[in-house]
Amino acid sequence: LTRAHLIPLTTSVLWSMGQLFSTSRKVVLLHGQTQVTYPVPSNNTDLYDLHADLCRKFKLETSAIISGFIVDHENGGPVCPIRLIAALKGGERCRLVVLQHAVEDLLQLPVPPARLDRDQILNLMVSWKMLKEGTAEQRMFSFEKLCSALSDKGFAYIAVQAGQSEIVRNAVKAAKDFFADPLESKVRNKVSFPRSKFVGYSKQGKREFFQVRKVGSHYRFPWPEDEQGTSDFASAIRVLYEELSQCSRYLLENLCPLLQLDANEIRQMLDSQDDGHLENERNDKSDDVAASDFFVGSDVLRLYQYHRPLGEAPPGIANAATGIHADMGLLTVAPCANLPGLVMLSPDACRWLDVEASLYAVMDDDKLESLTMEEHPREELSLPHCDLHVESSGAPGDLKELEHKFFVVFAGETLGNLSRGKIRAPLHYVDEYVIGRPRISMPFFTRARPDSKIRRIQHSSHCNEVSVASFMEDVVLTSRPWIKPRPPPNFVVDFIRKR
Repeated sequence: LTRAHLIPLTTSVLWSMGQLFSTSRKVVLLHGQTQVTYPVPSNNTDLYDLHADLCRKFKLETSAIISGFIVDHENGGPVCPIRLIAALKGGERCRLVVLQHAVEDLLQLPVPPARLDRDQILNLMVSWKMLKEGTAEQRMFSFEKLCSALSDKGFAYIAVQAGQSEIVRNAVKAAKDFFADPLESKVRNKVSFPRSKFVGYSKQGKREFFQVRKVGSHYRFPWPEDEQGTSDFASAIRVLYEELSQCSRYLLENLCPLLQLDANEIRQMLDSQDDGHLENERNDKSDDVAASDFFVGSDVLRLYQYHRPLGEAPPGIANAATGIHADMGLLTVAPCANLPGLVMLSPDACRWLDVEASLYAVMDDDKLESLTMEEHPREELSLPHCDLHVESSGAPGDLKELEHKFFVVFAGETLGNLSRGKIRAPLHYVDEYVIGRPRISMPFFTRARPDSKIRRIQHSSHCNEVSVASFMEDVVLTSRPWIKPRPPPNFVVDFIRKR
């Protein structure tokens, strides 16, 4: 792909994510000890003029570059590129991200996704064997390295063991077989619940996915079945769910001391592992119905397929099936997809990083376990973009599928809040630049129960601790620039539903 293919976006395209906001809408911008109330720019504001004006307002050096802002920074909100400022809704408090050195083409963000080199990857990689089975000193070193990677780059790699790789490999094969079924067959594998929750199959635009979350005994899980009433798909995905659930909870528990969090309190925020089931039959055998019988789990495993036909242009960031967003939960553990595509914004907001394509640099390295216990030079990103071979016909070339030896780990908004911004949820999207071949990804989202409590929200009407549901509704869904404003509520419909 050429550089032009990877920059399908002009300034006005990304700014059009928001509407043409009135200058009467204002946000509070902060840098150092300076606080400025600033009008939300319209989507036709020149980005260079905006940058120059902000530099004057905050008395910044001429060499300084404002690369982004942290939305809702006191509550652990994510870092955003400066171009998203026009999509703010008004009323947010944002801390500017200011670099003290010039970066080429910075105001033309997003630049093409950059690949990390081998040493940079190894600085972000830890071994599951060392995390789980190492000596006390090795485990401490590995978790400190993991925490530093999440803080410094927004994500980390885990080099997994052979048994874990086999679980992922089986799940990918099962997912490919399932998604190859006719649409009329797949849509039957879905059960919906109140508040727009569901399990099973869904198709949204150019992507389709199968959602897995535990359900109470009153429900059955809608696994597809063959003529014999069995399902290899169900068997493979249940094993994957349990593996990723245990992995995520183990990582969370051991990260707590490094984030100055109480592991017991975090544990109490999660669903009990005994709650719910993933069976194809209802488990309730009595006439007595308890609230737990209608349980729908908070943790979610999603099996995604991205598959664009040959001849279709790569959608880039503007038309991505999974666009820019940050995850809402505590921790995301995502086995590396079979083809690259996951792209994340660096914490300094000056680079998009091609997280999965970078792994080609170490994919065939048979010494990863020992190398993850070493320190490696911390170098600046050197490659301008991912140079993946695609034939002129639009058909994918001889691009190898990524081996299932790695998990990618990153935080969600809830953990960003709880850690007071020590680690933040990174912005990311899926760059679908491999056309004509299915990409299977399987992220696992560990989430707090909606009724669990988090600390009070700064600069809001909430004076005391609030529920996770309130944090999502009153803060995340109302202040994040990539989330479209919801339409006004229909009070008549809401009243009828409550009745």
